[in-house]
Amino acid sequence: MQNDRSALFREQIEAYIKEHETQILTDLRELIAFRSVSEEKNEIRKSLDWFLLRAEEMGFQTYRTTAGDAGIVEAGQGDETLGILVHLDVVDPGDADKWRYPPFEGTVADGFLWGRGTMDDKGAAVVCLYGMKALLDLGAVFHKRIWLIVGTAEEEDWTDMAHFKEEFPCPDYGFSPDGDFPIYNIENGYADVVLEFDESESIDILGQFDVHSGKSANTVPSKAVLSMNGVKQVFEGISAHSSTPEMGVNAIEKLCSSVADNLPSAADFNFTRFVRDILACDMYGGKLKFEKEEEYWEGQYLGRTTAAPTVLKGADGKVFLTVNIRQNAGLSREDIEKAFDEYAKEYHYRYRITTFLDALKVSHKLKPFAVMAETYEDWGYRNSFIAAGGTSYAKAMNNIVTWGPCFPEDQSCAHQENERIPLDSLFRAMGIYTDYMYRIVSEKGSLL
Repeated sequence: MQNDRSALFREQIEAYIKEHETQILTDLRELIAFRSVSEEKNEIRKSLDWFLLRAEEMGFQTYRTTAGDAGIVEAGQGDETLGILVHLDVVDPGDADKWRYPPFEGTVADGFLWGRGTMDDKGAAVVCLYGMKALLDLGAVFHKRIWLIVGTAEEEDWTDMAHFKEEFPCPDYGFSPDGDFPIYNIENGYADVVLEFDESESIDILGQFDVHSGKSANTVPSKAVLSMNGVKQVFEGISAHSSTPEMGVNAIEKLCSSVADNLPSAADFNFTRFVRDILACDMYGGKLKFEKEEEYWEGQYLGRTTAAPTVLKGADGKVFLTVNIRQNAGLSREDIEKAFDEYAKEYHYRYRITTFLDALKVSHKLKPFAVMAETYEDWGYRNSFIAAGGTSYAKAMNNIVTWGPCFPEDQSCAHQENERIPLDSLFRAMGIYTDYMYRIVSEKGSLL
C-alpha cells in the first residue's frame, strides 16, 4: 500500500503540522483548562461541548448520545468506518504540591507540554482531530468514513460507551491513542475489588483513628495519612498508573509496612496486616495465587497480572480498601473471588468486585493492523505487537487496539503528578495518525 503518493503525502503532513503547531497547542491548552476529573461532571460536560464545537468550526459533522456523555466527529463517507476512541475525562491531579507547573494550565516548558490530560488523553484527542482536518485541507479522497469517538467516563465506569453502543453502530476497526507505541492488540483485564475491614475490636484496644489515601482506583497513591489518638503520620510515595505499579512508590503499602516501626499499635489493624502480609512488595499477586503459567495466543505472550492497593479510607470501626487488578487472559473473575475468599476470615473483611472488564485480544493478522504496522515503520520505528498491562476504550468495541501516543523512548507519566508529553512526540504522533488515516480512507476495497 506504501507508494510514491503516500510518501509525498507524508511530506505534506509534516509541513501541515509545522504550520499549525501554534494553533494546536492553543486549543490543547484551552482543553486542559477544563478540570474534567471524574467527580466534576459539569466540567466534563463543558469539555465535550467545547471539543464538539471546535470540530464543527473546523467543518465537521458531529453527533452526541442522548445522555450527552459521548460525541462523534465524522469525516468522509463509505461502507466501512475507521474508529478512533479518545476520552476527555482525567484522573485527579493528586498532590498539588508535587506539581512543577499547575495541572490545569497546560504550561509549555523545557520541550514538554505539562498538565493533567496531556498524555491521557486530551493531547491525543486534539492531534487526532487536527489530523482529520489535515486530510480535508490536503484534499484526501475518502472511500471510508472516520469517526472520532469522544468519551467522558473512561477513568470511571464507561457508561458513555454503553450509551454510544445503544444509539450508534460500532466502527469496523480502529485504535485508541491512549497508551504507548507500538501496537498493543492484547490488554489485561480490569477489576476493582473493594474490601471492607472490621476494625471494631482493634479500636476497643487501640483507640480511635482516621486513615485516607488515594482518590482514583487506577492510580498508585503518592500520599497516605494516618491519625491515631492525636498522633498524625504522613507517608509519602510516588504516583503512577496502577497498570504499572513498579513505576511508583505506593503510599498505602508504605503506611502499612511502616506503622510497625512508627506506630507499633497500628500494626495490629486488620487492613495494615493484610496489605503488609499479602500485597506489599508483591505487585504480581503471588500470595493471591494470581501468577499462572505463561500463556500465549497467536504466538504472543499474554502478559502478567498485577494487583495494587489504590484507595484507602476509614474511621472508627470500618476501613475500605480498593485493590486494583489488571488480570491477564488466563485469570478469571472466579479466580479473583477465590483469592479474596481465602483470606476474608483471617483478616476480617468482606469484599465486592465493583468493576470487572475481561481481557482484550485482537488478532494482529487483520489487514487494518498490517497497514498500521507499515505506517509506523515508514516513520522510522520498528513495529511489534505487544500485550499491555493497562486498559483502554479498545475493550469497548471489536477490532480496536491501543496505539500511542507515548513513544518507546518517552517516559510514560499518565496518572502521575507532573504529567507531561514531549512536544516533538505529540506532533510526531499526529503525523503517524494522519498518515494512517490517509492510507485507510484511500483504500477502495474492504480491509476486513
